[in-house]
Amino acid sequence: LEKPMGGTYDELCALQDVAKKNKLQWLDGTMWYHSNRSQEIAKKLEAGVIGQVRHVIAAFSFKAPTDEWLNGGNGRTNPKAEPMGCLGDSGWYPISAILFAYGFKQLPTKVVANSWKLNAVNALIEIRGFMWFADGGTAAFDAGFTITHRSQYEICGSEGTIVVKDLVGGQGRTGNFQAYEKPFVGSSSYVQGDVQGKDVECKVEACDHVDKLVQEFKRCIAPDCQNDEWPKRSRMVHKVMLAFMESVKLEGKIVPLKI
Repeated sequence: LEKPMGGTYDELCALQDVAKKNKLQWLDGTMWYHSNRSQEIAKKLEAGVIGQVRHVIAAFSFKAPTDEWLNGGNGRTNPKAEPMGCLGDSGWYPISAILFAYGFKQLPTKVVANSWKLNAVNALIEIRGFMWFADGGTAAFDAGFTITHRSQYEICGSEGTIVVKDLVGGQGRTGNFQAYEKPFVGSSSYVQGDVQGKDVECKVEACDHVDKLVQEFKRCIAPDCQNDEWPKRSRMVHKVMLAFMESVKLEGKIVPLKI
């Protein structure tokens, strides 16, 4: 399924219930979850290698190629095609990265849209937001089509950090946009820092994370191999996105999430 999900949270849950009843695997197209790099980082977070996660900073942005593109000439910037604009398109990635950093074990208790910008047809073209978690953790994200290309997250733990600078494409900081448009083997490194700020580049086996996603789907559709983790992740990201959209509609008010 392509992301972002459409409709309300309840509608998404109803669709997932139908899929489960009919023994169908729900898996959205968030390809970066499936890379060797993401799997290694998840294991380190679970093992507490950088201590307790206290703050996460994540972003996905790129500059619109033309004013026409920016002002409704693309599906991402046309509210009839994408009602959440850049929040739905680009925001999915940093929000999912933040929830990944917290192990997909908790939703934020509240969120707020700090700032945003609309285009000529009232679609979101940039947004910045903040999240609070029940364990005292926090997170900040931004997404949009008005500034330079960034695709990254930094997980700040009590004992260290983990930084990824090429989350969505896996192409490093090469400027190679073909990684978004054609098969690409990458996602081969990340940076781990200690509590004193000493960084080490960690290498992992490169892969095409789209292929890895397909392999995971193939595994999940085998008899009795359905994985409830994937629909759970879709629900969590969608719920947070909807809360940020509500904050925008409420002119930047804090929106609590019902856990």
